[in-house]
Amino acid sequence: RAPAPPAMHALVALQHADGTWALTSELAAAIGCDLQRLERELDGATGSREDVRKAWATALALAWLRAHARDAEEEWRLLAAKARRWLDDVEAVPPGRGAWVDAAAEFLGTR
Repeated sequence: RAPAPPAMHALVALQHADGTWALTSELAAAIGCDLQRLERELDGATGSREDVRKAWATALALAWLRAHARDAEEEWRLLAAKARRWLDDVEAVPPGRGAWVDAAAEFLGTR
């Protein structure tokens, strides 16, 4: 089995107890993106600003893990399930009205 990418551990460490990630410069660095670019992608999202930002960050983390740490899925499967449960319940909706995880995968080019 291939070793987990170092960024995976940084990303996993940023997850909050409720299963979410926050849209921060640390998250952006872990997934190799510019925070301002990530924030611009939220134009047109609906819901509370806090929920929109958490949903986007959480979806980005999940999409990144699926694309870049698939070989280490045993290490992050449970935390991903908790994150998906949170995303399923959040009332915030991404621009384009689709699913957060689909929007994140498309943004990261991992779809």
